[in-house]
Amino acid sequence: MLFRSIKDGNLYTYSRGGLTEHSSTGKKREMLMGLMDIRDKARDLIATERSGGDGEEKRKILNEAYNSFVEKYGDIHSHAKDLKGDIDRPTLMALEEWSKSEKKFQPADLFRKNTVRRERVVEKADSVAEAVAVVLHDAPKLNIDRITSLLGKSREDVE
Repeated sequence: MLFRSIKDGNLYTYSRGGLTEHSSTGKKREMLMGLMDIRDKARDLIATERSGGDGEEKRKILNEAYNSFVEKYGDIHSHAKDLKGDIDRPTLMALEEWSKSEKKFQPADLFRKNTVRRERVVEKADSVAEAVAVVLHDAPKLNIDRITSLLGKSREDVE
């Protein structure tokens, strides 16, 4: 698997534990850097939404980067072969949806509206079964202290 990164204006590839400057030049290098810029802006927007922040300014920035990219290089999907083996290929492909009516790729919902909700922490449960479900959702094992906290009962009352 490959992972591409931009650092100090240069394009790098992480592969098999090593960091090397990407060998592409010219228009292909610019195109790959444009894709990585879109990826980074999308991640930033998602992180903002996940933390409960207002993503409108970041959404605007993402749209500007995407529109500029499409104007220069075409849709992201037309560069799928250039992303072969890249760990971020699915993320980038998910940023576009096929429009049957227009017969072309369009920006996905992320470009228009909030798509990620802030994770809500459950602080109370009404039954032992509900508390167990909450605890197992958070971790793959039972935590009796968390169950008692959710129920507001002592350990003896729960056991």
